[in-house]
Amino acid sequence: MARILLYTGKGGVGKTSIAAATALLCADRGLRTIVLSTDIAHSLADAFEVPLGPEPTQIAPNLDGQEPDVYYNIARYWRTIQSYVSELFAWRGLDEVILFGPDPRSVGSRLGRPGSVGAGFRRARERFYFKRRTNRG
Repeated sequence: MARILLYTGKGGVGKTSIAAATALLCADRGLRTIVLSTDIAHSLADAFEVPLGPEPTQIAPNLDGQEPDVYYNIARYWRTIQSYVSELFAWRGLDEVILFGPDPRSVGSRLGRPGSVGAGFRRARERFYFKRRTNRG
């Protein structure tokens, strides 16, 4: 049976240190273990003194570590993301929306700029704002 241990709390309280120590103990006891950190500081790699990245990396027998990277995952799964969002927009009648890529760093900034999205999205946005203005009492 798989178990998930999740350490949360304020910054600087030792979440990474406790997670690293727990992972080492579990692996030493023969349990297949992966320890992940979403901290952008990448302190988990520092704790183990090994380079970690967006894919699991073996640290010791029974122990892998990973530091997920949102930009890596967007780039890797861009086609899947693009397909899903296109289907979603088409289902809602916004089939003219264009998603830019594959540079994931440009996605967030482009979606908010005028002229960077398709005419269907602009029309839907205008209708939404028009409804909000006309429905006020």
